[in-house]
Amino acid sequence: IVSSLSFMALFAASATPIPLYDIYRRAEGLSYSDLSLTAVVYFVGAVSALLFGGRISNHLGRKPVALLCFALAAVACLIFLDVNSAAPLIIGRFLLGISCGLASSAVTSYSVDCAPEHLRWLAAAILSCGAMVGLTAGALVSGTLVEYGPYPRVLCYVIILVVLAMGMFFILFSPETVKR
Repeated sequence: IVSSLSFMALFAASATPIPLYDIYRRAEGLSYSDLSLTAVVYFVGAVSALLFGGRISNHLGRKPVALLCFALAAVACLIFLDVNSAAPLIIGRFLLGISCGLASSAVTSYSVDCAPEHLRWLAAAILSCGAMVGLTAGALVSGTLVEYGPYPRVLCYVIILVVLAMGMFFILFSPETVKR
């Protein structure tokens, strides 16, 4: 369960900056082309991670790669705390793409590996829609905080950083399922 929730948290982190795009556009003078480029670099990061790192957790272990996913997402969120041009937004989205690409193979495999034998079907069912649930939850929570919460450019990232830290903590103390 922990690894499945962690998977959703990583995808929630990847959707967190999206509701802030209009604020960045107006406050920092970003163009629609700049904002569109963030989608492209996210895609490039995710596809590259899947192509070149999709099986890396089979060799290094599920936990180290899962922790790397959390670290990349956390670094991206820290970068997003100070968006003053297109560059931090593009770099952060690229890191989130890599994080989610690696998570799509490593964290999902880890979830299935950790599931009890009689509930392996449940892990697969949860993970098949986990990315969409995470993306939706991340965008909704972030959008709500941007619209109604204080400090719209900071609060959503602080909250997702806490969620990511909790995910890292629980994964850190979970058993490894792959022998190096």
